[in-house]
Amino acid sequence: MTDKFTLQFSLAEFNQLYDTSCKSFYSEQVNRFEIHDPFATHLPSWVDGNFFMYWTGSNDLQALVAEKILRAAGFKVVRLWDLNESGWCLLTDYKSVYFADD
Repeated sequence: MTDKFTLQFSLAEFNQLYDTSCKSFYSEQVNRFEIHDPFATHLPSWVDGNFFMYWTGSNDLQALVAEKILRAAGFKVVRLWDLNESGWCLLTDYKSVYFADD
């Protein structure tokens, strides 16, 4: 028996896992978020420059799958708990096709 499993997803499927997104404003509202990443105890202010935020809701599995899709595709991602929205928010350098070019 194995304790590891492989599932295949595409970035297009990531777009179905979030319901709200925007350019990062993390450094403006640091106290609003709890970091849930063992490798990131604090985040620098530069994450607002080229990073984006994606809210996946309060479902743990949905947030975990979305995070793993982005990591597998080579993007930086930190899972945050949004205290205002009571849900998961992914802070990442992935820019969805739904964002207009600046």
